Amino acid sequence: MTDKQQQDTKEVYQALDEFFQSYLIERNMEKVLSKVTDEIYSLGTGEEEIATNKEEFKQLLMSEFAVLPQTIPYKIMNYHEKKIGEVAWNCFCNVETCIQLNEEEKVFYTTRLTASFIKAQDQYLASVLHMSEGSSYQEENEFFPLRFSKDRTETLNKESQQDLMEIICQIMPGGVIGAYLEEGFPLYVVNEQILDLMGYTYDEFVEETGGYISNSIHEEDINFVTECIYKQLQLHKQYEIEYRLKRKDGSYIWVYDIGRKIHTNEGREAIISVVMDISENVRVKKNLLEETMRDSLTGLYNRKGGELLMQKYYEKEVPYVFLMMDIDKFKKINDIYGHYEGDKALCFLAQLFQKFSRHIDIVMRLGGDEFVIISYPCYRIDSVEKKLDEIVLQYKEMVKKEYPLSGSSLSFGGIHTNKEEAFETLYQEADKLLYEIKGKSDQVYKIVKQ
Repeated sequence: MTDKQQQDTKEVYQALDEFFQSYLIERNMEKVLSKVTDEIYSLGTGEEEIATNKEEFKQLLMSEFAVLPQTIPYKIMNYHEKKIGEVAWNCFCNVETCIQLNEEEKVFYTTRLTASFIKAQDQYLASVLHMSEGSSYQEENEFFPLRFSKDRTETLNKESQQDLMEIICQIMPGGVIGAYLEEGFPLYVVNEQILDLMGYTYDEFVEETGGYISNSIHEEDINFVTECIYKQLQLHKQYEIEYRLKRKDGSYIWVYDIGRKIHTNEGREAIISVVMDISENVRVKKNLLEETMRDSLTGLYNRKGGELLMQKYYEKEVPYVFLMMDIDKFKKINDIYGHYEGDKALCFLAQLFQKFSRHIDIVMRLGGDEFVIISYPCYRIDSVEKKLDEIVLQYKEMVKKEYPLSGSSLSFGGIHTNKEEAFETLYQEADKLLYEIKGKSDQVYKIVKQ
C-alpha cells in the first residue's frame, strides 16, 4: 500500500468515526449532516428508515433524536475497507451500541454497516450508509439466496458429504474449530486450515493444549472469551468475538471467531466456529486509534487521548497533580520569527515535558500553546516543583538564545488532589490559578492542594 493509500485509509476510518461521534455521542444533527453528501443514500434496519438525499436523511434524524435524544456509546469492530476509485472507498464494519434502560440495565445491539465515502473539499463524506442486522431466523444449512434441502442432504452418501465439506472448508476465509460447551472448552473438531494458521500438527496441538482450546487462548482473554460466548448464546443462536490465539512459536495472532451452538450425536452441547486471522486489521486499527489520540505536531497526547487515559488508569483516593500551562508572549515568537519557529518552540517544550515526566504521567497538548501535565500518583508537591523549576530554566535559556526579542516565558497553574474529578472541572480550576500568576516576574507556577 502506498503512503497516499495509507493516508486515505486513515482519513476514511476517521471520517466514519467522526460521523458516529456526531450521530451517537453528541446527537448533533448539523454536525451529522456536515459528514454526508447532498445525495446521501441511507438504509437503516427499520422498514421506514430510507433516505435518498440529505433532506430526507435530516427528517429521519429529527424523528430519531426526538424519540431517543440521549447519548449512545458505540464501538467500531471488524473494520475493512476497499478503494473503488480515485476519490472513493467502500468500507464494512460491525457497530456495537449500548442503550442504558435504567441504572442497572443496559442493552447491547450489534449491527453491520456497509458504507461508501467520497472525497470532496479535502474531506471524506459518506455517500451511502446501509445498516443491517444478522437474521436470527435463518436455520442451519440455509443461506441467502440458497437453502439446502434437508431431504436431499440426508440422502448424500458419506463420500459426497465429505467432498462437500472439503469444498466448503477450502473457500472459507479461515479455519474451522469446535469445542464442547464445558469447562476449558474440550476439543471437539479442528481442520487443517486452523492448524496451519497456528503452526501445529494435530498431535502437537492436542499435546500442547491438553485437548482444551482454552489453553490456546491468551491468558488475558480467556475469561472475557468464556463470558462473551455463554452470554451471547443465551440471547442468540450464534456468537461473534475477537481475541488472541497462541501459535506454536509462542507468538499470538488476533482472530475473529463466529460460531454456533450444536448438539453432538452423543448428546453433548458444543460450538462450531469459523476463525479468521485479523492480526493485520487489528494492527492498522490500533495505529489509527493511536494517531487520533496524538497531537500531530508534538507527538504528545491530544485532549481526547489524555482524557481516555485518565479514565483508564486513574483510581479513586490516590493523590495526583493536574497542571495547566501556556506560553507567555508566544504570539511574539510567531510574529517576529515566523510560525515555523513557533512550531519549533512548541516541539522543544514538548520534549522538555517528556524528559522530566515519568512514563506513567500523562502529557498532552490541548492546542495552540496550551499544555496539560498529569502527574499520577503524586504524594509530594515539591517533587513536581523541582521539575517545573528545571523546565522553566531550560526554556528560558532556549528563548534567550533563539528568540531574545520575544521575552517569552512559561506559566503554570495546578491542582493537587485525590478526588476523582472531571477533566473540564480540573481544567477550569487550574486555568484560574494560571492566570492569577500570569505575567508575574517573581512567580511562574502556583499549585493548590485540595
